[in-house]
Amino acid sequence: MTPNEKNAVAVVLVVMVTALGLAFAAGLPPSQLPAPQVSSPTHPDDSWARNNKPRFEWEKVAEAEFYTYSIDDNAGTTPTGNRTDKNSASFTNVLDGERYFHVAACIAAGCGPASHYRIRIDITPPSPVEGISGTALPDGSIKLEWNAQDDPSGIKEYWVFRSNVQRTVNNRYFLPSDPGVKKFQTIVTSIIDSDGLREGTAYYYRVLAVDNVGNIGTPSGVKPVRNVPAENGEAQPAPTVGPDANAGTDTGVGEVPGPGIAGPEENVPSPDNETGPETSDGATGKVAPESGGQGDERPLSDRAYDVQPQASTGGKGNAEPTGHSSAVWIIAAFILVAGASAYVLFGQHGKKADREKTLGKHIDQKVQAIGHATGAKWKKAGK
Repeated sequence: MTPNEKNAVAVVLVVMVTALGLAFAAGLPPSQLPAPQVSSPTHPDDSWARNNKPRFEWEKVAEAEFYTYSIDDNAGTTPTGNRTDKNSASFTNVLDGERYFHVAACIAAGCGPASHYRIRIDITPPSPVEGISGTALPDGSIKLEWNAQDDPSGIKEYWVFRSNVQRTVNNRYFLPSDPGVKKFQTIVTSIIDSDGLREGTAYYYRVLAVDNVGNIGTPSGVKPVRNVPAENGEAQPAPTVGPDANAGTDTGVGEVPGPGIAGPEENVPSPDNETGPETSDGATGKVAPESGGQGDERPLSDRAYDVQPQASTGGKGNAEPTGHSSAVWIIAAFILVAGASAYVLFGQHGKKADREKTLGKHIDQKVQAIGHATGAKWKKAGK
């Protein structure tokens, strides 16, 4: 090989090495970055979940310098705004419905294609059941029907509760958790109740819906139905007793536990919250005014003196009179003291010192006598 040929080969090698070095330094173009593979420990599959705090994880992309991500209700969003160098992200208070998580691997020059991961959230209980109707059947049973409910995750079943009383002793509508309430379950919008019914007796029903993720709806209003015998062997609507569950607003809707209750139980726990808020005086709902303050309706004689009685200590305390007794005591004391003073000052008791001593002793005796009469004990000043 001639010297010129050797030089040409050397030049070609240098150019090739330089090109490879530049290509390695530049890295892949953004469009060649792979889309991250996404998963979710809180929403592992495409089913509905009662969890609005989803967490997402993805496999790291070797060439990525950082990732962008977002969540919304659009299946094909290009994520922008949120940026992280980690391979996970979490959200809170995500709205009910179908939501999509988007994430893309990025370098300084741009980002690659995004991955999209769908989740389904339903944390809202079904609304109260409406349109309840009851029919007495020829065989002595009662057919109960109602309107189908809508729910994001779908309705799994309905719970029907039957009571022999419409209201309890405290005048609230019966609750599913009350003693003696019978429970039925069905996946359709009707039941036929033949469990121990008596002819001509009134029964009271409430219905609630349970969705596919376990959210338990609020019970419906009370539907009263009387088991009236059928005429001519044909079923007839049973006359209602009292307010209809589908009329007006007095439905007596109670509460049952929402998220966290999985599956039906014999009695659905329900707080006794249909009696209304307890008032400060237990009856009228009006706050009683403080004594002596604005709104004080006591007689003037009872409000004349700001003297408060003390708690009884078995006859050894320092109970002080109030009201009328206080006024009488003061007047009596004034008269007695004045009389004693006149007696000592103008009587035949000798010297001034003797008169003062006698006056003080006389006043003490009179005060103690009045104290015994009024049931109070008084202490001399300075003792």
